[in-house]
Amino acid sequence: MRRLLLLLLILPFAMLNASAETYTAAGFALDAPAGWTRGESTAAPLVLYAPNPMKDFRPNINVLVQETGKLNNQQYFEMSKQQAAKMNGKISGYSDFKFDNKLVGKSLRLDFTTGGRDLSCLSVWCQRNGKTYLITSTTSPEDYAARLSSFQQVSRTFRFTGR
Repeated sequence: MRRLLLLLLILPFAMLNASAETYTAAGFALDAPAGWTRGESTAAPLVLYAPNPMKDFRPNINVLVQETGKLNNQQYFEMSKQQAAKMNGKISGYSDFKFDNKLVGKSLRLDFTTGGRDLSCLSVWCQRNGKTYLITSTTSPEDYAARLSSFQQVSRTFRFTGR
């Protein structure tokens, strides 16, 4: 009975990983559920779009690589607060974030308005060799709770592929 219960608990996660697609760019990789599509951007080396768009918006995940030198996580957070204030954004939920490969970073939620549309974003980042790797997962505020687990799971798969 214990084995059956354990199998039932693990099976959904195993099935999700089995259908994941790996995306690589700029010395990193992450896995997204099947059906997500890769987009193009001059600002981000990796842009992924959800398979089920909402009216006038498509939830997305972007990975940005920023040259931040000796800026530590706390300093990066302070800079993020200043940028959020400039765009009338609201930050909540600042905390540690653990990736699957034991890498530790930070995360926060940013609620903001752009182009007349309210959006919510899970921002997760880690730092390596003077660079900050920022993963932004964006959707509408009404859709945020439903997508949060998926956004976190994709972000946890982030890993470095080179030195």
